[in-house]
Amino acid sequence: MKIKNLASLVLATGLAGCSSMPIVGDNIHRVAPGVYRSAQLDIKDDLKEFIKDKKIDHYITLRGPNRLTSKEKEVCESYGVKYHVFTFSARYPPNREELIRLANLFSELNNSGERFAFHCNFGSDRSGMAEAVYHMIKGKSVDDSIERSFRLRQGYLGIGLTQAPLDFIESYKPYENKISFKEWLYRNYQNEIVSK
Repeated sequence: MKIKNLASLVLATGLAGCSSMPIVGDNIHRVAPGVYRSAQLDIKDDLKEFIKDKKIDHYITLRGPNRLTSKEKEVCESYGVKYHVFTFSARYPPNREELIRLANLFSELNNSGERFAFHCNFGSDRSGMAEAVYHMIKGKSVDDSIERSFRLRQGYLGIGLTQAPLDFIESYKPYENKISFKEWLYRNYQNEIVSK
């Protein structure tokens, strides 16, 4: 893509109130050994190939129930993959109960050694948040987790209306040297903390 076209795309995306760039392709990235993030994969071919290629044991959607959920679940079950549905928004603070469920699932999967992947629509905002949660559960700092999880190459621009996932991650910063991330979720986090 020419620089002029890329600049136009970035400007148009920002003016539309998005903090992520529409990604051409699957936006698949390795988070850690056996852990991946992506955009919404094509159900017919890409998801099947991804599951087989990466040997996925668990597939997690961060988009909540939608028109593709039953089809994704069907593909996952046909390959013996456990399917998990979480509802997060790129525009609103994440729900505490959903975050606790996600954090507990990540801890469980880390302990089991099973391979897993998570996705949202473009693989930028909500997937960035989930990746940062993954890193913080493993003891990484807020700054390190943000650096790893919210990158331009992952489609994240850091402008516009879809800042809620990053705002949420940053809201843990005053607590990070006092209590663990999971303890903070249980004891201190409320959706209103990051509401603006």
